[in-house]
Amino acid sequence: MTMKSIRSLACAALLLFGGFFGVTVMLPMAQAAQSPQFGQRLVLVAPPPTTLQPAPAYPFRRLTAAEQSVSPADWRGQKVFVNFFASWCVKCRAEHGLITELRAATTAPIIGVSHLDRPDDTRKMLDKVGNPYSDVLEDKSGKGGRTWGLVGVPASFILDAQGQIIWQHHGPIDAAMLKDEILPRLTAP
Repeated sequence: MTMKSIRSLACAALLLFGGFFGVTVMLPMAQAAQSPQFGQRLVLVAPPPTTLQPAPAYPFRRLTAAEQSVSPADWRGQKVFVNFFASWCVKCRAEHGLITELRAATTAPIIGVSHLDRPDDTRKMLDKVGNPYSDVLEDKSGKGGRTWGLVGVPASFILDAQGQIIWQHHGPIDAAMLKDEILPRLTAP
């Protein structure tokens, strides 16, 4: 065997090993990163806006009176906390106690938007765990959430008195966030 054929054979073996490694190790890792396991949800975090943006003018229906619609224009003149949630969302239920704490700590309206949920399921959940919201709105189709830039629930927003989004978080809130970010923004003049 010549030196040239030995090099060619070594290169072929290296390419074969590298291809095998890439397919058997790297492909499953890439697939796992792209698709959540059964029972898990992929959480995408949207960066907060760098400039103030007006809240989308999408009209939502009230859970208690579906013939009445409400939009962010109805909240002007006061700071408002808006929380998108769903009865089927485990992380929404986990943060529910903190939303209840927020209700006790502020006089600002706390608006709950039931996203991609059945009204009866939303009512049952709130009857069971308590309703901390000043008003509960429906977003059965998910169209309203998409206009707000939702990538999943829970998602929370704070609007200033002019209807501008001054804070947003995609994912469940935690106690530190409630204390250090949410309450100061709702109570500041």
